[in-house]
Amino acid sequence: MKRIRKRYLPLCALIMLMATTACSKPAALEKLQIMGVYGIDLNEEGRLQSFSSSPIFSREATKKYNITQATALSTRQSRQQLDSMSIGALTGRKLATVLVGKKLLTEKSIYPYLDVLFRDPSSEINADIAMVDGTVAEIMDSEMDDKGRLEVVLLEEIETSYEDRICVLTHAYQLEDQLLNPRVTPYVTEIKAMPREIKVVGTALLTDDGKYAGSLNNKESSLLLLLQHDIGRQIQLTFNLPSKGTVTINIKDAKLNIHSAYGEERFQFRVEVHAEAELAEQATNWKENIPVPVLEQEVSKQLQQECDKLINKIKRYHVDPIGFGYYAKAYQLSQWKKVEDNWGDAFAQADVEITTHIKLISTGAVK
Repeated sequence: MKRIRKRYLPLCALIMLMATTACSKPAALEKLQIMGVYGIDLNEEGRLQSFSSSPIFSREATKKYNITQATALSTRQSRQQLDSMSIGALTGRKLATVLVGKKLLTEKSIYPYLDVLFRDPSSEINADIAMVDGTVAEIMDSEMDDKGRLEVVLLEEIETSYEDRICVLTHAYQLEDQLLNPRVTPYVTEIKAMPREIKVVGTALLTDDGKYAGSLNNKESSLLLLLQHDIGRQIQLTFNLPSKGTVTINIKDAKLNIHSAYGEERFQFRVEVHAEAELAEQATNWKENIPVPVLEQEVSKQLQQECDKLINKIKRYHVDPIGFGYYAKAYQLSQWKKVEDNWGDAFAQADVEITTHIKLISTGAVK
């Protein structure tokens, strides 16, 4: 038999792959239950509750999605129970959002409950992780008939809020990295069930062992993203200035310089923020023509005060979502090794000095 020429080998491999794929029988959507939202929480007795939301593709069905609920001892067992109650073969390959109740995060570490998600190759590791300020059941019971399927509403609200830079966005694989990385503490989106709607209320901060530590509102979340240098299209901030009253700026770009040192038995960090911004709104005192340098100085001072408040708040929670631990390890390795197992506690004792410099590149079309 003649030897196959090398140039035909890719074609042969493609034909064999197509033949192998054709052997598997395709599954109809009507016979699948595609889990779009997966939720875990603790009930009043402290037992694990699991929820799933899946779209319904049947033409005869009047509802757009199906909610199932199970109570079990472990996440794997709950997945089996959810599968037994599903109207088709349950699959998590298209999982969009994972919800975790605040009660569970307050009492337990999140990692063991997501172990199945991290370990199972059929799970979607790009799923968004969000903490519910309340119970997961409140989210699952939300009336979404006028908005669409629950998994679509949650995905769009979380990711749109992140694009607007009023909350963080943490995927499953990123959360696993944060939980295993001693140089930063985890953080996830925080949502809350409201009457006939679901609202993204900010960011939930977790300790280095994966428990709930505290929350940041939408404005504090914007400042967190600025200090993380995650600006995206822009970060919008509103301040009440002495000369101009209420003004809103859009930060378009920023450079951060972080210097690390160790002295007086604690870590010391100096952060310099140089940002370019546009003046987006002047709600009061609009008749006054304040020189741009004066306006830049007042905005810089207000921004610095807001950043100082944020740093003091996260230090009280003994967490470091900004990632100062990266600089501590890089420049003070000997001291870092002494505290790497409890960096959150060490950062709570650190000195952090922030200076901000705002340059207004535009004040609008109105003189």
